[in-house]
Amino acid sequence: MRFKIPSRQPTSFRASSLYLAGRSHGHQPSRVAWMFSRNLETEEPSKAAARMEALAAQNTRCKAPRYHFILTFDPADAKKGKVTPEAMREIANEAIERLGLSDHQILVYAHNDTPHPHMHFLVNRIHPRSLRAWSRTDEGRRLTAFCREVAEERGLNVARDLSAERKQQDRSRSISDAEYRIAEREGREPVAPFDRRGLHELRDAVRGDFFAAKSWDDLTGRLADKGYHLRRKGQGLMITDGARVAKLSDLGKGVRFKELEERFALPYDVWHSQQVSRAAMEEMEARPKTHDGMAPEERRRAEAQHRLEQLRTERAGNAVEVLDTVDQDYLYWSGVQASYRDAERRIAVQQRKTERLQADMTRQQQWENTRYKQMMAQLVGLYIDADQARSAWLKLELAHGADVADEIVLQNPQVLGETRDDLTRLDSYAKRRTDKALKALMRQRRSWRDARDRVATAFARIAEQRRALEQAVGEYQALQRAGGDAGWIREVVIEKVKARARALDRVTGEMIHKARLAEERKEQLHRAWRRHAERKRQRERERETRGLGL
Repeated sequence: MRFKIPSRQPTSFRASSLYLAGRSHGHQPSRVAWMFSRNLETEEPSKAAARMEALAAQNTRCKAPRYHFILTFDPADAKKGKVTPEAMREIANEAIERLGLSDHQILVYAHNDTPHPHMHFLVNRIHPRSLRAWSRTDEGRRLTAFCREVAEERGLNVARDLSAERKQQDRSRSISDAEYRIAEREGREPVAPFDRRGLHELRDAVRGDFFAAKSWDDLTGRLADKGYHLRRKGQGLMITDGARVAKLSDLGKGVRFKELEERFALPYDVWHSQQVSRAAMEEMEARPKTHDGMAPEERRRAEAQHRLEQLRTERAGNAVEVLDTVDQDYLYWSGVQASYRDAERRIAVQQRKTERLQADMTRQQQWENTRYKQMMAQLVGLYIDADQARSAWLKLELAHGADVADEIVLQNPQVLGETRDDLTRLDSYAKRRTDKALKALMRQRRSWRDARDRVATAFARIAEQRRALEQAVGEYQALQRAGGDAGWIREVVIEKVKARARALDRVTGEMIHKARLAEERKEQLHRAWRRHAERKRQRERERETRGLGL
């Protein structure tokens, strides 16, 4: 037994009720095994939906009054006779009570169109008397506890939520939510930071190499011998063993990216592009030679022969030594792929910044235009020729500065041109009115100047941001010229992953610990072997779960 809360909740009680009742396009009413309603006095879908919509409309603050969740059961339990309609009804009513929905309007449909029996709950979150919305806080935790308790009481199976377990494991490894989302989007394993103990061991292992190295080649060679690699990340560098990662600044005082570039007299990106270009050429030369005119069948035979030669080479050597080699190869190419992804992320970040600045500049231009119109309207009310007054004021500002120009205009309005009658009358009422109009004009003028300055600043920021975007695009294009396009790199990494998986299948933990390798390297390989074995078991469990239809 398990539950599911669809990420896309219903937008209409009517559409959802007709769908669940099998009356929507592409469905049949025969899919409904049975149904019942709570607090609706009808089981007809359209009438029930109309009553639910009418009640929901009385709460104008709740934007999502419709709530849908599902309870499903293991087909094995159904075959044993544990999931009868009577038992399902009892469980449905118990779920409604446990969630605190007893007084709410609810439609419950049991479907028989899949191998696993399941029930759909369509709930109106608005309470019929208090008109308050039922809170969805901790809904997953409450339904999880309910499913486990009911399964224990009735002897039902509970499907493991492997994705939730995986996320919990990742959280325990201190993987940030941002890293988890990025890894999920890019289809890779999330990388955890070194914990306190691991970071201490990392410092002891590699800190001296950063001070002793004479070049990037020397440094990366020293690190590779111990199973560590450098990777570009944002504006700096990271060090990784394939499963964990740390910033260079975590290694202590004196280990800094800029200092390394100055000491080696070569920017890391330039050196990295050279290395990627050299490795890409070697990889292409090692692949079977194919021609554009080669038939598809001939190409497949050539590639199959190449893979066969690779397998023979792998099996000819010591299993752990082969694993060490292919793991280093995998780590290197996964680092290259990470460089591509980091470059792509930098472009995406710069594009988002550019879009935000462009939107801000548009807003500033609109605001400046509004202020300009307000200022001109004020000038029209005071001067016969408003355009001439504006030009004269601008000349005063250029000659004396904005503040002095304002004082000159305030003391002698006629300096800007011929004024209207009110400005030349001497009675007290006209003078007060004139002073008020001039002060308002001064405020409008200052507001327009401020808006104009903000537009100029926005233009400057846009120009600077566009240069940053062009630089990010240029760096990515340089990386592509060196190593090929991202699709080809992805193919290479997939081949390296497969070769690494084959090598991991041929070793055991005992073989790794008996190998003649550095202790740090043996620990890294053993960690990779454990994770590989766990992933294999996880895939087997997922296949079993899919086979049960859960």
